[in-house]
Amino acid sequence: MTVHDVCRMPMLQLCAFLSGGPMARVLSGFAVVLALLPLICAGCSSGGLAEEEEAAEKPEVTYAGLAGQKCAILVWVDSFTRTEFNQVQIDLARALQGKLAKKPSQDEKQPAKADSSSPQFIDPRSVVLYQRQHPEIEGLTVAEIAPHLGVPRVIYVEIEQLQTQSPRSILLLKGMGKATLRVVEVADNKAVVVFEEAGITAKYPRDVRDGVVPTDKINERTVYEGTLLELATQLAARLPIEK
Repeated sequence: MTVHDVCRMPMLQLCAFLSGGPMARVLSGFAVVLALLPLICAGCSSGGLAEEEEAAEKPEVTYAGLAGQKCAILVWVDSFTRTEFNQVQIDLARALQGKLAKKPSQDEKQPAKADSSSPQFIDPRSVVLYQRQHPEIEGLTVAEIAPHLGVPRVIYVEIEQLQTQSPRSILLLKGMGKATLRVVEVADNKAVVVFEEAGITAKYPRDVRDGVVPTDKINERTVYEGTLLELATQLAARLPIEK
């Protein structure tokens, strides 16, 4: 049995292995430390959220009809995930909005000018409030919901998977997200889905295969935030804002 085998053991099997006598406990404990050492180093070297962020690869198909439009970001998530991450709808909507909204000029001598190509967004809290006040919409399609939001563009994100713990071990943190993206155009109270892509994935941290050991810099909260930011990056790459 190698140290990698020990590291990847399920918790119950690991406990049984560690209870095999004094020598086994010493040797196995040493093996676990050696196996986790590279992951500990990886966790220590991982910086904050912004430091880990990388540009998404350019997707084959995109939607470029958001420029100058008023938009709503509607995030759907199943009840189990919403119970575990109760602010995920607002958090992901804000992260995506931040990716799509134009940033003001950082030059104090040249104040930012109004950009007609920049989309305008409804406050994500208002959208989530509408969802929670109208549970009956859970059984409707996004094309049926969109006209009630009062905007010509609705960005619909359906979270299919969200987790912060590694499937390899409960001792490790590894963020994984998966979502479907749809864009709905609304005119004359009629809505049409004009863009759709399923299976958009995100991993955080990107460069660690199995996960990282929690440290003072990396914990479940930072992995959650990093995963949402990475997912927002992947989603925004499909929604370029063209002048």
